[in-house]
Amino acid sequence: YAVSTARKITEADDYCATHYIQNIGRTRGLNGAHTDWDFEKTYAQMNIPIIAHEIGQWPVYPKRTEADKYTGVLRARNLKGFRKLAEKNGIADQDEDFAMASGALNGIMYKYEMESFFRTASCAGVQLLSMQDYQGQGEALIGWLDAHWDSKGIITPEKFKEHCNTTVPLLRMPKFVYTNDESLTAQAQLSHHGAEPLTAVCSWSIRNEKGQMISEGIFERRTFACGSLSQLGTINFELSTIKKAEKLTLAIDVEGTEFRNQWDVWVYPVVKNETIADDVLLAEKLDKQALNVLASGGKVLLMAHECGNEKTAVKAHFYPLYWSLTFFPGQGKTCIGLLLDDEHPAFADFPTSYHGNWQWESISDDAKGFILNELPASYKPIAQPVDDFHRNNKVGSLFELAVGEGKLLVCGYNLKADKPVARQLKSSLLKYVDSPDFNPNQQVSSRWLKRVLPSIPTVEKANVDGGFKDVILFVDAAANVSDKDMSRPWKQESDAVKIAKNTSHALKADGTWKDDNGTAWHGKEMTLTLNCPEGILGSLYVHFHDWNNAGRAGLLEFEGRKVKLGKHDGDGLWVKFHVMREDSNDGKLILKTLTQSGPNLMITKVVLEADN
Repeated sequence: YAVSTARKITEADDYCATHYIQNIGRTRGLNGAHTDWDFEKTYAQMNIPIIAHEIGQWPVYPKRTEADKYTGVLRARNLKGFRKLAEKNGIADQDEDFAMASGALNGIMYKYEMESFFRTASCAGVQLLSMQDYQGQGEALIGWLDAHWDSKGIITPEKFKEHCNTTVPLLRMPKFVYTNDESLTAQAQLSHHGAEPLTAVCSWSIRNEKGQMISEGIFERRTFACGSLSQLGTINFELSTIKKAEKLTLAIDVEGTEFRNQWDVWVYPVVKNETIADDVLLAEKLDKQALNVLASGGKVLLMAHECGNEKTAVKAHFYPLYWSLTFFPGQGKTCIGLLLDDEHPAFADFPTSYHGNWQWESISDDAKGFILNELPASYKPIAQPVDDFHRNNKVGSLFELAVGEGKLLVCGYNLKADKPVARQLKSSLLKYVDSPDFNPNQQVSSRWLKRVLPSIPTVEKANVDGGFKDVILFVDAAANVSDKDMSRPWKQESDAVKIAKNTSHALKADGTWKDDNGTAWHGKEMTLTLNCPEGILGSLYVHFHDWNNAGRAGLLEFEGRKVKLGKHDGDGLWVKFHVMREDSNDGKLILKTLTQSGPNLMITKVVLEADN
């Protein structure tokens, strides 16, 4: 047989293992926090078998003892280097916990991906990068076995076979998070690739956290052909009987066999009115009021998802980074899991395990973790994003501190979000700070807090109704692009430069875009460099757009000064930056953008004015 692997498919190929089919689409990837999706539109267009190429690749934190296994000619100097960095930052004693938390997420993501291929009827198979770690190419520590083929203890063979076997029960479910005024409705399926047809009865059950059965059902007995994807039927359960926040487990069994699979879902009561105690300040930034409350011995719950900077904070993403931070840099993420003190009273009304799971995904898109390396090694955050082992920072996304006589609880998750998980977490945290259990003992100074939790101002809409004057540069971004509905690399000729007086521009971005709404530069991160006369004063106007209402927001940095760009759908937003002489003395002006929510940021126009 002739085969291509992760390359262009040719007429000579009998089958192909690939991650992308040219001019058709991707054959693997992530599609959000639900299971009602597949890749059938891609695979069904092909006339040869297509195998998903090297799926998975989710890193697991290495245990400190692993380096000691290298007793031959090889030495794991990389692992020993990670260990020294962990010791420096006060997290060396957490390697086992980090391994289990990141390993749990590794298992969740493998299950998520594997099931997507079983739900794709035309998919011919799945190719894993490996079951064990690979020490080359920047370390691919992505297996559930280490490089010596020893189990990491993060998953059992029996558990892995629930979603990777000859026969796999499947569930098409629109989401993992519900409120108790909804119904849980899902479609059950069975993928069968055994050597013989299977005749069996399938059943389903829903249990609470105590293992108590709260609902069950059975599907009719039938025969499943080899290589088939069959519809079993609909599962429906009214959630009004769930009166408090709870995790439920929905399972499907093929009775009389080993084949079963299960999924966790989270149900929250509808929170109609939040209760804030009189002696608790709910703050969005560490301002004068918050510091005064702490100085007077009061209690503060700080919603800090918009605090911090690139030196003091990281993005607390749910989805782990891919393969290796060193081999694939620039991913825009640094975390590989979430370690939780699940028995902490802050979570009394917010059920969670010791590791991140799908309920955390909904509030992690714009979440922040703060670097706490300066605190003692004995100090452990309540919620601790697992920093990539090449960095090994002590990171906290939920932590408590004493500030003199004051008590502070810092939450890096957006508690203002109109989401069931955010509302329930906020309710649980407010209840905690109003209880005698809230008694942090790790002292910090207000000066330290202001350095770690700085506030960044939000941009205001610039008034451009009167037009522009004394313009020395006017650029219509990507106005000359001809291809529609596809990203194209940026080139100078992509843009329509209407005015350029002793000026020019250069861009680093993901590309250009054109559709029926307009044209724009786009990118997760962008750097715009303007070459201008030295020492000028003036104003830089930049128009940001979000014409498909994708919730775009981010951080803007102009010549070292940072501002937050909020959501800006509708007609978009003109942002004005003042150009000072010290900004332009080197003949350059630099604007950097960083996406914090939504797929990317988009810039449609740039105007530079010079003061006479």
